Amino acid sequence: MMTNCSALGIVQIIVGILILGLTGIHLLRFWLGSVFLMVGIVTVVAVRFPSHFLLLIAAVLNTVSAALAMTGLGLYAWDMTNFNTNYYKMTRTVLDITMIIFLVLQFCVTLSFSVLTLKEMSGINTVKHLEFYKPLKEELTVSHVC
Repeated sequence: MMTNCSALGIVQIIVGILILGLTGIHLLRFWLGSVFLMVGIVTVVAVRFPSHFLLLIAAVLNTVSAALAMTGLGLYAWDMTNFNTNYYKMTRTVLDITMIIFLVLQFCVTLSFSVLTLKEMSGINTVKHLEFYKPLKEELTVSHVC
């Protein structure tokens, strides 16, 4: 069954693969894409086989991934302002804008997973409606009248 959290993990995997595929051989960007890919895999595994420890690890890794997405945003923004070669400037600018969009998506996805997971683990949703789980005080019977 596909849940929202596993979909968030799949989006992380896709963003990681796109960053790995589109950035070339730049070591820092390669490392950034690898981290996003691994955090996405951990997220999908944590949702598929939920345990308290694995969900906590996934939430912490997603928080770190959100911070790395912000770092990547700064990296690509700096790259857009400091690239001086005219021949490749248009292609490089389009690539940088595309990566910035993907990194904003990555930031939103990782932060959403962290918040949803920590909210669920803290039990905020489980205590909310206790009156729905109380047993009925008396049995209701239906009598047939012929």
